[in-house]
Amino acid sequence: MGQPMSRVKNWLSNENSGRWLMILDNADDTISFFPDTKGIARLADYLPKSTKGSILLTTRDRRVAVRMAQSNVVQIPATSKDTAALLDRLTFQPLAIVQAASHTNENDVSIPDYLSMLDDSEGTAIELLSEDFKEEERYQKSKNAIVTTWLISFEQIRHQMPLAAEYLPFMSCLDPRGILPSLLPPEESKKRASEAIGTLTAYSFISRRKTDQCFDLHRLVHLATRKLAPKGGDIIRIKTEGHHMVGRAVSDQRPPEQSGPPEEDQRLHFLLLEKVDSIETLETVDHLGEALARDGRYREAESMHVRAVQGKTRILSLLDPSTLTSMAYLVKTYWSQGRLDEAADLNTRVIEARETVLGPTHPHTVASIADLASIYRAKGLWT
Repeated sequence: MGQPMSRVKNWLSNENSGRWLMILDNADDTISFFPDTKGIARLADYLPKSTKGSILLTTRDRRVAVRMAQSNVVQIPATSKDTAALLDRLTFQPLAIVQAASHTNENDVSIPDYLSMLDDSEGTAIELLSEDFKEEERYQKSKNAIVTTWLISFEQIRHQMPLAAEYLPFMSCLDPRGILPSLLPPEESKKRASEAIGTLTAYSFISRRKTDQCFDLHRLVHLATRKLAPKGGDIIRIKTEGHHMVGRAVSDQRPPEQSGPPEEDQRLHFLLLEKVDSIETLETVDHLGEALARDGRYREAESMHVRAVQGKTRILSLLDPSTLTSMAYLVKTYWSQGRLDEAADLNTRVIEARETVLGPTHPHTVASIADLASIYRAKGLWT
């Protein structure tokens, strides 16, 4: 054991190894760190020393603490009865603890009062989420804590900052990772929009990334919001607005001189959350495919258009003009990848269908004929 531990010590003690933090949790065995018997290696001798590193040690033995850290000892006072009860009620779930702390600090609520609110706020919320959580066993113990803290905080936000209460359900209809601020419902007052985001951050419903200014939602907050926040037809309105806004964002043409994919196009492939296709979802999928194709990401674009064709064929029909439009997009992804035979075959089917549905002189039919001519030219089939 000594040789590997010495290697670790030597490597971390080297200033060129960079910054590091070592945590020694529950270091309660004095004998292991400082044995009385001569010739027995002391664990304390294997701890590295570097100006770029720190060691955090937790122990219930004050002798270990003093011998290891000298004067750098922080004594944690005993937990109060109410605090212990709250932690137990929240099943020591970190997110629930953070949300409870945020609420009590924001609203100057005592711990006994917060415990009382937890008892009053559950209702049937847990039952509503049971089906969603059943396949995620690791969340079983924490779902009670998450839902109850969510209910308390969301109700407070709804009264204090209605715009924040509108933003959160909207975010829950998107993928919880990397939500773009530009996709939130428009608000004329930048001050109100900033305050709304600040409120959601303060209550630990969302976290803001420092690198790209996007937002993330915790998995359980995301699920609880989708299940509990929308009322009646609101969820349908929110989803529809969301698909339209995503569609507009990805279909906007970038300036010709702009190099590289814009932030929206880099992130939007995370935003198609719906498991069951709807026409709104599939239209957004097509818009996303167009954006990916503009970036030269033809394989990804192809998968988007394939999904759109399959979904529209099932919901509408193979001969519906919207389905044929998705097929025309798919033709261009084949063409761009040099798969000219596949592009020609599919494009011929699109022309035949459009002639039947729209007529031979319809602009969409003529556009498909022009595309086929270009494909033949690329294949060298001049006649």
